Amino acid sequence: MCVLMPWPFRCCQQKQYRRSEVHLGELLEGVCEKMDDYAQGHWKDTGAKDLLPIIVDGAMNPRMSEFELLQDSNLNRGIKDYCQTIVEEQEDELMAFLAKEHENASHQFCFHETSICSHHSHKEEL
Repeated sequence: MCVLMPWPFRCCQQKQYRRSEVHLGELLEGVCEKMDDYAQGHWKDTGAKDLLPIIVDGAMNPRMSEFELLQDSNLNRGIKDYCQTIVEEQEDELMAFLAKEHENASHQFCFHETSICSHHSHKEEL
């Protein structure tokens, strides 16, 4: 992808599409749609609130029996709304952050760049 620079720098700089503003904007538009694939509730053994993927490797999540689902008459609409709020409020930070390579990006952004996530809810897979 060629990014045209403003005058007086009239040149064309090559930039990877996956890190381009156009691509990242498209990703952010659809990121919260994936929240339909999660259930909210808490772990039966610890009581810790969490989101659990409903389907894993094409089948019902085998850990579902360890999880107490939160009854949600809006079919998890709250999860998607909360996600969209975070994306809207953090859009500039997300775009700048995702434009660069990061190791363990979700953890880095969630805990260190924005402090959206609390340290007591630390998980390997967010």
